[in-house]
Amino acid sequence: MFDRVRKWFDGVYKSFTDPNDTTPSSSSAPGAGSRPGATKPTNVVVPVTAKQGSRFVDEDGFAAHEFYEEAEDGHTLKRVPQSRLRPEGTIKLDKPVLPTDCPILLCTAHSF
Repeated sequence: MFDRVRKWFDGVYKSFTDPNDTTPSSSSAPGAGSRPGATKPTNVVVPVTAKQGSRFVDEDGFAAHEFYEEAEDGHTLKRVPQSRLRPEGTIKLDKPVLPTDCPILLCTAHSF
């Protein structure tokens, strides 16, 4: 088990540090993979400044994951159909963050 993990880690580390690696990139970095022979950017981490929202917005402008309204009998709630809601869309983040698939280990300087 440890050998498989070590081989995987060595491959990931090499792909981000080897300047001679010419594997076509599937990255969303500008220009990467857009032309034949494009190489994977090395040691480049592009910060994320926006994300796709997971909530919906109703006609009053309220945002939530689910909306309920009172049924005709006045005692139960029924779910509002998604046809009456719109997706929240792209949300701009206050601060840039690292992407979730970032293969870099971060640690503080005083931990050594």
